[in-house]
Amino acid sequence: MSEPVAERPAGPARVPALVLLNFGGPRTLAEVRPFLFEILRDPNTIQLPLPEWAQDVLAARVAARRGALVEGQYGLIGGGSPIVASTARIAAALGAALPGSAAPGMGSPARIFVAHRYLAGWCARVAGEIVAAGVDDLLALPLYPHYSYATTGSALQQLA
Repeated sequence: MSEPVAERPAGPARVPALVLLNFGGPRTLAEVRPFLFEILRDPNTIQLPLPEWAQDVLAARVAARRGALVEGQYGLIGGGSPIVASTARIAAALGAALPGSAAPGMGSPARIFVAHRYLAGWCARVAGEIVAAGVDDLLALPLYPHYSYATTGSALQQLA
């Protein structure tokens, strides 16, 4: 027998939101090196007993050294990663499927946000948008195929 669902107290409508978490990827060749830097400076990606400044130095050197090779690889697939655009399409499809509908017990429709972990400043900007929107209830939905510290773990940590 299931537990009864507690009713929310009467009052202002709660503001629900969904944030889709994804890895991110350079949208242009100019974003390749900053993208590599963000991945490599994450202590969840390269787990070394280094202070933050030393990890940043290492990340910058590796990104500079590997940048041209990785830019060439992204050039072969059109000059950028398809992941940002495909995640935007997922968010738009969810938004279209949920227009005007409110989550049970909520007085307003859920807002949908997208946060890409390894695009510089993206998660911080989205976190600010979530706070500015007055979100009361947030569901973070990782779009990674499995859990690891450098994917879901790192994205949740950065969003928090």
